[in-house]
Amino acid sequence: MPADPLTLPGDIPGLLRRGSPVVLDGTSTGWTYIGACAVDGGDSLVADEDVVIPAWRRGLDLDLSDPTGQAHAAWWLRERLLADPDQYSHLRHTSRHARLQAMKGRATRAECADLIGFVLHVAQLEAPDAD
Repeated sequence: MPADPLTLPGDIPGLLRRGSPVVLDGTSTGWTYIGACAVDGGDSLVADEDVVIPAWRRGLDLDLSDPTGQAHAAWWLRERLLADPDQYSHLRHTSRHARLQAMKGRATRAECADLIGFVLHVAQLEAPDAD
């Protein structure tokens, strides 16, 4: 894993979904690949090897170095853009290329960085305390 992994915070509502590749920020070992996660219906995420991680735990992030992680981020962004096209009209065009490449799992590092910026921007606008 690179020292500056391409990730998005796993606590963004709706970002992680079944099969999302996740990384966990370990205190002594740096970034550790956990594997694909699945929401267990409760307050936890279950990783590939029966590792149960509380969903509220900070440090559990979506891995955009993985093509599936790229697609999950792009799908999340697309769902928000379609849900409120008037609010996000400025992002529909500017994010199009990065979203399309990510949906194909072929986004470059720069396109992933752009996608991260778009997702964080929209997540901030949707946060309950964002006024």
